[in-house]
Amino acid sequence: MNAPEFPKIDDATLDMLVDGELNEQERRELLLSLDATRDGWRRCALAFLEARSWKESVAEIPRQAS
Repeated sequence: MNAPEFPKIDDATLDMLVDGELNEQERRELLLSLDATRDGWRRCALAFLEARSWKESVAEIPRQAS
């Protein structure tokens, strides 16, 4: 029995996951894809870390402007 094939995980889809923009079905399919992809979970973790870093950087702008 062959494992199901999932579409390639692109950065835009990971960004949508991080931003909470995927519906339940899309999120479920993406999480299954992460399991089936060699570096899927690593890329997912990096997407969350990148988003956090951007939020922290943007939060610093008002303080730097003062």
